[in-house]
Amino acid sequence: MADDRKDMQGSDRHNSAATILSAARSEFGRHGLSGARITNIAQNSGKTKQLIYHYYESKDELFSQVIWDCLQQSMRNMRAQAYDSLTPPNALRLFLITMSDQYRLFPDCIPIMLDENIHGGMHMRQHHQIRNVTQPVVDIFANIIARGATTGEFKPDLHIERLFAASLSILTTCFFCGGVLSAFLSLDLTSDEGIESWQHYAVGLMLDAVANGTS
Repeated sequence: MADDRKDMQGSDRHNSAATILSAARSEFGRHGLSGARITNIAQNSGKTKQLIYHYYESKDELFSQVIWDCLQQSMRNMRAQAYDSLTPPNALRLFLITMSDQYRLFPDCIPIMLDENIHGGMHMRQHHQIRNVTQPVVDIFANIIARGATTGEFKPDLHIERLFAASLSILTTCFFCGGVLSAFLSLDLTSDEGIESWQHYAVGLMLDAVANGTS
């Protein structure tokens, strides 16, 4: 109990929460929301179940926070690139590669996001500030597309949110559908080489889709 009281104070509280979230991400990534066990999270984080429930009232709340943590981490990485220093096509290429790479960097987030889709995005909606995190990234994307339209390299009047959604869906096919598609197509979408090949193809596909053939 003395360790728990220490974990609830100052920097120890922050470090304890980060340790719990890391263990929870791994547990949810392996077993999903329904299969994950708080006992395992406590054991793997070196914290007590009592402390976990002090920070998070339920397993659902912890799952919600793990999703939020995944999202914030990915959005920070997306914002960190120097897009404005590149031509619109090269900036878009970098943006798309960085978008795809988030799932290579954080593979635990793949099954977690699949699970969240099964739950209809209910845990993401609990974070009322979600647009404050995601909108700056959509704005970066919109700015790249607008610059390309101004230079004549991209088509004018592209629908930004639909294009963003299409880009994310196509780029992440290997992560969310790779196993199934590889089972009935003569494609390898699950190995490192297969993922790399798909990323190259998908980025080229999106660049071709926005390119202004009259420029």
